Amino acid sequence: MKYIFTSLLLCVGLICRAQTVEVGYSPITITGWGKLQKTTKFDVSIFKEAFQTGKLRYLPGIRYTRLISNDTNVGEFGGPLNGNYTMYFVVPASFGYDLCTLEAIGRFGAGLSDKQFPNKNGLKLNFLLEGGFQYFFSSRFSIALLYSHISNGYRGKTNPATDNIGVTAGLSF
Repeated sequence: MKYIFTSLLLCVGLICRAQTVEVGYSPITITGWGKLQKTTKFDVSIFKEAFQTGKLRYLPGIRYTRLISNDTNVGEFGGPLNGNYTMYFVVPASFGYDLCTLEAIGRFGAGLSDKQFPNKNGLKLNFLLEGGFQYFFSSRFSIALLYSHISNGYRGKTNPATDNIGVTAGLSF
């Protein structure tokens, strides 16, 4: 089922003339703002450059995220975790700042999960915050190292959230 949604997202991106498609994998979990441990994240994103002024680019987009949690420390979060989550984000605040061969990137978005994250005390509505650096091998291919945070912003009864470090490969058209 996740492959169908990923394919659909890519088709929507092509129809809307997306300029960049990114595929990301985040196997490393850290406990910064987020308290969930042992989470893995897979992303497919499409972005369209809205404008560029000087060294600053604005690229709003949408994202499909598959989050898998194997955290067994559930006591402080109020119950068992749901485990696997499918999330869809709208990323209206996505910026890149040119640093020569590197680009500093920052993103903020909001989206819905297929079920309450991380359990019945959480919410289906969650927020995405990312930051990192992107390296351009050419005008068409890039790779990025990103810190990613997903949480409900303390809107639910619990907000353990998740923090991941991952790598993203981008292809521009």
